Amino acid sequence: MLLYAKSRYIIIINRTCFKNWRGGFFKIVSIIKKYKIIITVILLLGVLAIFSSFYFVYSNLQPVGSSEIVEIEISQGSSVGDIANILEDNNLIKNAFVFEMYTRYEGLAGSFQAGTYELNGEMSPSQIANKIKDGEVVDKSIRFTIPEGLRSDQTAKLLQTYGFGDKETFLELFNSLDEFDYWFLDEIDQRENVKFSLEGFLYPETYNIEEDATEKEVVKKLLDQFNSVFNSEFRERKEELDMDIMEIMTIASIVEREAISDRERSKVAGVFYNRLEENKKLEACSTVEYVLQENKPRLTIEDTEIESRYNTYKHEGLPPGPIASPGIKSIEAALFPEDHDYFFFVAKEDGSREHYFSETLDEHIRARQRARSND
Repeated sequence: MLLYAKSRYIIIINRTCFKNWRGGFFKIVSIIKKYKIIITVILLLGVLAIFSSFYFVYSNLQPVGSSEIVEIEISQGSSVGDIANILEDNNLIKNAFVFEMYTRYEGLAGSFQAGTYELNGEMSPSQIANKIKDGEVVDKSIRFTIPEGLRSDQTAKLLQTYGFGDKETFLELFNSLDEFDYWFLDEIDQRENVKFSLEGFLYPETYNIEEDATEKEVVKKLLDQFNSVFNSEFRERKEELDMDIMEIMTIASIVEREAISDRERSKVAGVFYNRLEENKKLEACSTVEYVLQENKPRLTIEDTEIESRYNTYKHEGLPPGPIASPGIKSIEAALFPEDHDYFFFVAKEDGSREHYFSETLDEHIRARQRARSND
């Protein structure tokens, strides 16, 4: 009896719930029928709003269309909003807000790099954003090469030719030690009668330098490179030889001007070390050419008699300073000269760009005759 009563009670409850649910359902249906038009309008407006939003975003992520190249500058620390406004102000994107939201959604916002960019309206916001993210800045640098063996006056003229400034200003800087701060300048400052204080230290290399760089900035770039090349190993070797930087670079510069073949540079350096050790005049033609400020196929007797401390036909020992800018091979040769007994060398004049090396003057005279017969 108890189970029967409970079952009837459950049935009665279920019937009541069903009646209530059915009543609620029909009530909703009646409301929908009553407000069918309003609900339909609301749904249509919702769909339209969603569609409009998507279209608004889509259309504003399309290229502006202009092919004109525009140069913009993005400063260090610029926010995404700042960048977006710059792009919109220059008619490179349609909407700054959409650009900012898009880049944040794509995770590009924190990767933008400062610099100068060249953009145009045919690029999509996505392409523009990725270009700024990748740092594809405008390269306004000038690429140029300073060859090995140039004198300071030649270097100054070359720099002027590249449009970096005035030759005379460069020459003044080449004698202005107070303008620069490097360890090797302390030893340069101790020398007298040097034609150009920075001679030999204007490192020959291929450079990229901003087109609006000042003369001082250009010179500093060359000195920076020398400072980098003359590393700690070279400095230790210099100390082992008990020589200062000016002596090393003077020998290196003479080797640069005398030797053409890299494989002979250390041998040529060895000749000059031998002559210095025996207190013999170096008799290097390149030092006389430095006095003349010109390169000559052969020196005359009159040339070798010019009075100058740089003339190693008249004065013993090294000249006051370097006579050109030596490259790395000549610097290495000056630091690590070949150990031999040669005191003379003469160009073969056979097109090989090499030399005959001799231990005695008699051998040198015969070698010189042999060389001239090759001409």
